[in-house]
Amino acid sequence: MRMKIRRQILHSESEEDWVPSDNDDYFDVNWDSIEDTDYLNLKKDPEVSNFVLVKLLNEDKRISEFFVAKDLEKKSPDEWKVCFQRKGSKVPNAFIFPNIAEISVVARAYLKMVLPPPLDIGTTKRQKKMQFEVNLCSLYLG
Repeated sequence: MRMKIRRQILHSESEEDWVPSDNDDYFDVNWDSIEDTDYLNLKKDPEVSNFVLVKLLNEDKRISEFFVAKDLEKKSPDEWKVCFQRKGSKVPNAFIFPNIAEISVVARAYLKMVLPPPLDIGTTKRQKKMQFEVNLCSLYLG
């Protein structure tokens, strides 16, 4: 007769579980402070077919969100027509174009950074993603 043995996972006594206190500001992130760095200063003018980082204000949450978009057309000196990308779910800093294009006209003031040319990831159409050589993990990407 065979018996099933249930194993328990025990933590050693030397391990300590770290629980932040209420007054601990470890998890508080001030997104406006990211803006002040040179990282998000638009140093060169965007051109058609460039990938850019767009900052938009989310009215519901009252926070700023960043989006990756491709410049399609310059409408005026202060407005660009862009196509937004979606964040990939499995690979960090990877983005895809949605099946239905999300196209919008954005003021130049919302364009925060011209991104370097993307690296193509994936061999099939289903796996195809674009990854940028810029660390975007610290930004709140929508």
